[in-house]
Amino acid sequence: MVNLSDIIEEFILQMFQNNEECSAEYNNANKESVELKRNLLAQKFECSPSQINYVLKTRFNNQRGYFIESRRGGGGYIKIIRGSFEKRSVKDYIFDNIADSMTCSSANDLIEYLFEEDLLSYREAMIMKVAVSNRALISVETSSRNTVRADILKETIALID
Repeated sequence: MVNLSDIIEEFILQMFQNNEECSAEYNNANKESVELKRNLLAQKFECSPSQINYVLKTRFNNQRGYFIESRRGGGGYIKIIRGSFEKRSVKDYIFDNIADSMTCSSANDLIEYLFEEDLLSYREAMIMKVAVSNRALISVETSSRNTVRADILKETIALID
């Protein structure tokens, strides 16, 4: 069964693919960014604005290759920008944006994004996912696991040619 977060995510992804003119509340000036009004989107899906925030935070985050800009107030908007990297700049981006601690889910999102951008082969992505998995880090103290995971991820990404 599809949940509301999946439906909202799919709607936003369709906005990136839509070449037609969007209405004033949903602006797709180019295929690399989408502007929307959170309250209008919440009304469309008959949900609270916090549900929209949840989708943006979990489905359109830096680890998945998206950047969010927002402006509050009556004329406020949320702008979702889809990032795209060249091999030479991905390392700079990663080191600037990977926190000192990273959950397994966040690490997998980032690895998946790098694979989708053809910066990693399927085999490299699978090896990296295994290396940062909770199972691989089982002997690491729970309180240190996310820090070790971020360190491993940074070191393996440093090897990208």
